[in-house]
Amino acid sequence: GISLSNLLITVVRKQDGEGHAVLTVKTDKGDYVLDNLNDDVKPWSATGYRFIKRQSSTHTGRWVAIIEHPDVLVGAVD
Repeated sequence: GISLSNLLITVVRKQDGEGHAVLTVKTDKGDYVLDNLNDDVKPWSATGYRFIKRQSSTHTGRWVAIIEHPDVLVGAVD
């Protein structure tokens, strides 16, 4: 099975700017997104979304900001 700490609610902005929530699944092969607007399970980088924040993997009651940096595509800040 998948540990609950690897299932994280994530807030994104769709390409039209509208806010949306998806479920990110952290795996040993990378992070994948489950999205009720799309039947396909995709790597986070293939969604076309701008990632804003997600649940902390160490404390699901906390949210962490996701920052974009030229050297890192997406990083979470606790």
